[in-house]
Amino acid sequence: MLELVASKDKHAYKAFEGTRGEARPMVDLRLSNTLSWALTYAHLRVTRFSLPDDAPHTLTLFHAVGTATITGRNLHELKDKLAGYAVSWVQVFDPITHAAPDEAAPVVTGLDFAPTEAQTGT
Repeated sequence: MLELVASKDKHAYKAFEGTRGEARPMVDLRLSNTLSWALTYAHLRVTRFSLPDDAPHTLTLFHAVGTATITGRNLHELKDKLAGYAVSWVQVFDPITHAAPDEAAPVVTGLDFAPTEAQTGT
């Protein structure tokens, strides 16, 4: 049974942790409270950014071990930090455990990772 958390018990939400110009060796993609993928920046092959003004933002990271897709709103700063290898982690917003962020704050509404066949064993 799903138990809702009272709003006073919710944690403040932060979409990502970025550094100030300091490159990181990897980024941790926190898909949920129990699943994450740590990707090395050294094996990041291509990134694609779609940041329209009137639609959800999409950041796609093509990595040697799979493809990560990040969707949300106000993701310009995340894009800039990812391009500079300066993001430690990214997490999806969970309305059950996180307090609602400000309208202007970055919010990750979707975070998916599709591993390559070599990673899944298929």
